[in-house]
Order: sequence, then C-alpha cells, then structure tokens
Amino acid sequence: MYTIEPFRKENAETIAAWCRGKGETFLYQWGVDDYRYPLTAEQIETRLRQGAEIFQVTQNGALTATIEILFSKKTTATAGKFLVDPSRTAKGVGSAVMTAFQQYCKETLGFSALSIYAFDFNLPALKCYQKCGFSPVAKETRKNGMTAILLTAEL
Repeated sequence: MYTIEPFRKENAETIAAWCRGKGETFLYQWGVDDYRYPLTAEQIETRLRQGAEIFQVTQNGALTATIEILFSKKTTATAGKFLVDPSRTAKGVGSAVMTAFQQYCKETLGFSALSIYAFDFNLPALKCYQKCGFSPVAKETRKNGMTAILLTAEL
C-alpha cells in the first residue's frame, strides 16, 4: 500500500541524494531545465516555494518515489519528474507506484486522463508507463536534440 501526499521539504535532501553520482545527463533526463547539476535540496525547496505540485509516495513510512504534476487543465494533467528510490528500481515498484498515482489523480485530484513524457532512449520508463496503460501519442525534439515521447492514459 502506497501513501501519496504533497511533498514535504524535509525529504528534499533524500531526493538530491538519489540523484548524486548519476551525472548531468541523468539530471537533465529527469528534471529537464528545472534543475542544475549537481542537484541540491535547496533547488527542490525553491521549486516548492514557487508553487510546484510535487508529490511524495511512501510505503510503510519510507519515502519510495516522487512525482510532479507539471501542467493541468480541468480534467487532464501532465506528470513528470517521476523518480523511484534507486534501491527499489527494476523490482516492479515503478509500475506499482505509477498505478497508485493514477488512482490518486482520478479519485483525489479529479483527473480523467494523465500524460507523461519519457525520452525515447529511456526504455525502462517507456516499458513501465505502457505497463500502466499509457500509450504514445506524440514525439517532440527538445532543444538538445533528444526526442521525448508523450504518453497518455485514461484514468
């Protein structure tokens, strides 16, 4: 069972630690232009103060993942910055958390559809999202030449 709630700033250092040692390319892949390498807790806290809708996912009180609502319009939203505790990746946790987040978006936030971006080379993310019912609907070339795929799921 996962608990989803607004992100608490005291967990910002944990998220920064999860990103340490993964490099500038990883940080861009995850945070796009919203964060600078190396990621610090202060950068995350600044985004919170600026009104970012960041959520934390816990299991038995332990921080398991974080995800952000980037944009929303009435009944649809685009999520991003989905990050799972590195010690829990490749174990089915990502898809379980995403499924729980989809349910939260439907039941608590009132959305009927959710979209998310993944870079075309991020095969684990694409596989996870498709396992959760997301389908690719568009491709975008980013300013750095990387191709991002927009996936959407009805909730």
